[in-house]
Amino acid sequence: ELTRLLQETRGVEWHPRLWSLRAGWCQRHGQDRAAIRCYLECLRRSPNQSRACYPIAQLLEVHGKQELGDVFRR
Repeated sequence: ELTRLLQETRGVEWHPRLWSLRAGWCQRHGQDRAAIRCYLECLRRSPNQSRACYPIAQLLEVHGKQELGDVFRR
């Protein structure tokens, strides 16, 4: 599934919403570390993507990074 998702989204890798969608897919499939990386990429491309802040904060807290998660809750 991930391979198909990546193939279908070629050419729009620059768009932050794509990275948010990829992050959600990874999160739903138990790939938390990949989801964190995708949310970070989303925020790197567009720091005002508030829909990425809450889920990345949750993931970081689940993985023992409470203080870092708090940064994304602000």
